[in-house]
Parts: sequence; C-alpha cells; structure tokens
Amino acid sequence: MQLTLAGLPVSGTAPAPEDLDSASDEFYTPRVIRDCLPVIDLDPCSPSHRPIDAGRHYVGSEGQDGLALDWRGVVFCNPPYSRGSIEQWTAKAAAEVEAGRASAVIGLLPSRTDCGYWWRSIWGHARVGFLRSRIKFEDATGRPTPSAGTFGSVFVLWGSGQPLEDFIYHLDQAGLVVHWTT
Repeated sequence: MQLTLAGLPVSGTAPAPEDLDSASDEFYTPRVIRDCLPVIDLDPCSPSHRPIDAGRHYVGSEGQDGLALDWRGVVFCNPPYSRGSIEQWTAKAAAEVEAGRASAVIGLLPSRTDCGYWWRSIWGHARVGFLRSRIKFEDATGRPTPSAGTFGSVFVLWGSGQPLEDFIYHLDQAGLVVHWTT
C-alpha cells in the first residue's frame, strides 16, 4: 500500500546525510531548472553528456578537474554529492567569486544546514533559496530517477548581478516555489 499525505505519495523519511551517498553521483539537473538558468559560461563539474548549456564544460572523466581549474564568468555548479565532495565545491565557489574570477556562481546543493561547510562557505557568503518541494533529478537520458530527491535542496547564489536576478525571476515564472534569504 502506498502511503500518501494530502493525496500525494510519500517516499518515506529523509535519510541521514551519510545515507545520501550512493554508489553513483549520476543524478542530473532537471529540465525545468536548466530552462531557468541564465547564460552560463562554465559548468565546472559536468558529466560527459554535458546537459547544461554552457560556453565551457570541465568534465572530470575527460581529465579536467573543476576544483583545480579557474572559473570565469557566470558558473552553474551541481556538484557530485558524494561524501566530502560538497565541501570542496562550496569552498571553491566562494573563493572564485571572492577572487573576482567568477562573477556569479549558481549552486544546486542538498539542504544540509547541519554541516560545517554550510557555515564556512555558504551562510553569510551567499544568498540561499530553499525549495519548497523535493527535486526529481534526472538520469543521463532525461528520465526522472526514482531514488534521487530523498532530501531537500537549495540554490546557493554567490556573487551578484542581473544573471542571478534573471534566474530567480525564471524560477518563479516556472512555478517553482523557492524561499530566499536576503
């Protein structure tokens, strides 16, 4: 029997952070979010099929380490969520904007406000948008993944400028409910 709440299926309780790591980081940004993005200059943690429309992609499987290379312009970062990785990506995003190499970074991350990286690289360093509902991530073919989205997600905006304001506007126009910090 499927458990429902207000007529919607409930997938169960959210796992502990250590349980969010899987054997694969193959969960991709859904089309509805990709369609809201401004012009993106760089995707520093791109899979080989390059689902984000960006001027440049750093693809780890092709020997390009997005954590070691400079970021330029407007960057979209949906990093691998595996253990220990997010801390490195959030620190890199904050550092690239602080150094003036990236004008803005849009991060799509799990909402893990209890983690140390949250307080070191996000809170007080970026604007945060808490999504009202969970994201249905996609597989490499664009189909929703049944096991992803068992946790809340946030958009983290490092930097400032019109591209970030456009992103917020397009999310609202797409009907995504996001609660933003000021």
